[in-house]
Amino acid sequence: MKKITSLLLFAVVISLAASCGFNSEEPQGPAQIKAMKIQLRTVAEVFEYPAQLRGIQDVEIYPQVSGTITSINVKEGQLITKGQVLFVINQVPFIAAFETAKADLDAAKAAVATAELTYENYKVLYEKNVVSKYQMMVNYNQMLSAKAAKAQAEAALLKAREDLSFTEVKSPVNGIVGVLPYKAGALVGPQISEPLTTVSDNSQIEAVFSISEAFYLMYSKHLNSQDLVRDASEDTQDLRLKLKDNSIFEYHGTLQTLSGVIDPGTGSLNVKALFKNPDHLLVSGGTGKVLISYSEPGSIVIPRTAVKELQDKNFVFKVVDGKTAMTEIDVVRLNGTKSGKEYMVTGGLKEGDVILVEGVAKTADGVEVVPVFADAKENASAPAQPEAE
Repeated sequence: MKKITSLLLFAVVISLAASCGFNSEEPQGPAQIKAMKIQLRTVAEVFEYPAQLRGIQDVEIYPQVSGTITSINVKEGQLITKGQVLFVINQVPFIAAFETAKADLDAAKAAVATAELTYENYKVLYEKNVVSKYQMMVNYNQMLSAKAAKAQAEAALLKAREDLSFTEVKSPVNGIVGVLPYKAGALVGPQISEPLTTVSDNSQIEAVFSISEAFYLMYSKHLNSQDLVRDASEDTQDLRLKLKDNSIFEYHGTLQTLSGVIDPGTGSLNVKALFKNPDHLLVSGGTGKVLISYSEPGSIVIPRTAVKELQDKNFVFKVVDGKTAMTEIDVVRLNGTKSGKEYMVTGGLKEGDVILVEGVAKTADGVEVVPVFADAKENASAPAQPEAE
């Protein structure tokens, strides 16, 4: 009985203590979160963009007449000149067609000569009232028909000559021979699914790549827009090419063309850069990385940990009057790739702003915080943490 009474008394004491506001935990103040004060600095960065390489001309070679290949006069990778014969297609039927067309034309010429003589004869006879006008006009029409037949024979000869010339498949450009999928004896024609070969003019190489809208806006302000889009000189741009083995190509390049249209799906623009290739080291179809050097004083750079990405937009948390203010910013990723640890801010922040650089994924708008700076002087200027009562 005494034990029960003691337990009841202890419960009453606990209840009274709780009703009197007794609490072992002290109230907590605003969270202390690592922050930074925005300062301007000079950015010297090399941006990397994956690129597809191709010759300034990649010409697919198709035959214009049907027949079997009797001769292949080049090898894969061979350097050739414009007008050089690459393939020969069986010429026998085309030579026969050409000779027949020549004979038909000769016959047509003879028919025209005969028709002209006959008409002139009937014309004289008509003037002497020996034949009727009808007979004269019949011979006149026969002469016109003979001339029309001659014109047809001339056209047929022209086509036969052209078809015969097409049996020698020539290169339309200077360049390098690509793959040769067909062998001698293969039957080919204009409708084949795969070209006889591809001739690539690799004296210069185009590197095709994409840049973000943010980079385009930043870089176009850095350079004269006309220099950026076309005919930029090597003196105004430092454009290099990193090859597959991570070596840097000997020659600088120039930005040549810009698509002018932003792809709504990717938010990027297609760009072509041109590189000299006198030694033919670069080949069409290869890959590399275009390196664009950029240097700009008075830039804002923040760590990637300070950025919160939501629906393809970027935000930071500024600290204003001791509370977080979620702010959208425009950024360009530095260090060239998506693994870069810093962003260059092109809009949304200014010098002197204070932003959080850690814990942004768990932070919300309007939360009271105490910014903690790496620099002791900056930290001393931060709002003091309120003491617990």
